[in-house]
Amino acid sequence: MRQLRHQTRITLLMKLLALVAFLGYLAWNLASLGQGRIPDSIWRAATGWPCATSGCTRSLKCLWQGDYRNALLFNPMTLAYLGLLLATAWVLYRRFRARQRLVLPSPLAYTWFASLAAGWLLKLAIGRAYW
Repeated sequence: MRQLRHQTRITLLMKLLALVAFLGYLAWNLASLGQGRIPDSIWRAATGWPCATSGCTRSLKCLWQGDYRNALLFNPMTLAYLGLLLATAWVLYRRFRARQRLVLPSPLAYTWFASLAAGWLLKLAIGRAYW
């Protein structure tokens, strides 16, 4: 019984921390958007290092405008991430409808991990001008 209460407290604390982190993320992005700017990566602002997904919004904007060179320089993995995001949403939607646990299948999780690692290495190789 004592162990169960301890686990319940830890679970509650983790949910609270996740909520605070999510609200902080929303506030960070809304503050930038309110100033008419594309939000900067919190990771980059805190560490000075790029996030694997940094530049995806700018990359999509360049793609929309037909500027393929800068789209690749801002983030060469943008289309891969977009495809993975759609695949993930589809898998989770199917699991939700089937009332299954909302857990990514291992191949999809490994693909995310590999693509994020590749994206981060590419961002470092391209250089600071496109972080």
